[in-house]
Amino acid sequence: MGEIRVSAERDVAAPAEVVRELLTDYARRPRFLTENYTDFGVDEGGAGAGTAFHYTFRAGRRVRGYRMRVEETPDGALVERDTGSSLVTTWRVTPAGPGSRVRVETSWTGGSGVGGFFERTFAPGALRRVYEQVLGRLAQAAGR
Repeated sequence: MGEIRVSAERDVAAPAEVVRELLTDYARRPRFLTENYTDFGVDEGGAGAGTAFHYTFRAGRRVRGYRMRVEETPDGALVERDTGSSLVTTWRVTPAGPGSRVRVETSWTGGSGVGGFFERTFAPGALRRVYEQVLGRLAQAAGR
């Protein structure tokens, strides 16, 4: 077992405040998620820290449900922690010229044995491709 990390980032033509507002509004989150995410719903709150939400994620034949709780760091990052596993996703939005730079990173403790080998080998690339699509959709949702 070992920690697995996957990240993706993208420049978005919209100002950081606009992008951050989209990310923190969990009711609007499905607008820019891919078909890999289903059954998305907000359980508590809905905007930023204190929000609880759930979704089902499908990658290939693997399907898993997640129940996430949202925290915000002092520097404004959104940290989404699964209540039932080690999975943590962090979103960071920083100003970049007239637009912004968005970075998403997920980490989790991988499995052991043969299954863990395949997870470490194939999951990062598959998840990175999903995140690249999500970031593209986020850029479109930001209207820029």
